[in-house]
Amino acid sequence: MELDSKQKEIRKLQRKMDRQRRAVNPNNFNPNGTVKKGKKHWHQSNRYKKIAAQKREIERKQAAYRKSLHGHLVNQTLNLGKNIKTEKVSVKAWQKNYGKSIGFKSPSSFQSELKRKAENAGGTVLMFSTRKTALSQTCLCGNKQKKSLSQRVHHCSICGLKMQRDILSAYLSRYIDPKTETLSIQLARNGWLGMEQSLLDGWQNGSNQSTRTAVSPKSPTSNSGIELMCSNPIARKESESVRTNETHAVSWNPLPLGMG
Repeated sequence: MELDSKQKEIRKLQRKMDRQRRAVNPNNFNPNGTVKKGKKHWHQSNRYKKIAAQKREIERKQAAYRKSLHGHLVNQTLNLGKNIKTEKVSVKAWQKNYGKSIGFKSPSSFQSELKRKAENAGGTVLMFSTRKTALSQTCLCGNKQKKSLSQRVHHCSICGLKMQRDILSAYLSRYIDPKTETLSIQLARNGWLGMEQSLLDGWQNGSNQSTRTAVSPKSPTSNSGIELMCSNPIARKESESVRTNETHAVSWNPLPLGMG
């Protein structure tokens, strides 16, 4: 299930409403089209009210469907466990960088719903600081390696560990101390050998899913008759890197703590 954006429909109705408002209230606008300053009285035609009602109904349905999808995803998450650990991120900062897409997806409401349902089920949601932990920059050997946001695969230059960046970060979050919000590298290393294959399988399955959803039956075909369409170049890069190494022969030689 995916949340489809109705922004084009909403924007079309907004343009209609603006034209209606300008036609009914010509004295409220300057010759250059800007709104005059000062107190004004706005008249609303019946057509304007009808279009405004259509716009509100689309927004209501979209919000209701988004809430339903959030609830479904929260239930799926809690089926895996009631004690959740997640990074404390600033949704306001996301909005500055990504604009309307953040308001459309509404991650803050998902976080609130997850916390509420987890607590009702007797669980907890721990949100830890990214500044203290820096999980996406940390390797099992203790080496910290700065990465750009576009670099989605962790490849340690010290121990050679190679893993999808988000999967490795999620694994490391299991070993965050809830009191001090610090990562125990030693505990993470002790549990790695039992989890390595499962994490690699998760990487493989996620990449295969990205490849399947990237194929569009309506896309223009190439000379071979098929063209892969992927709106996310990062996902395409990940899937290509996994396909070139289908055996997943990832070797990791643990180093003594402190090295690197």
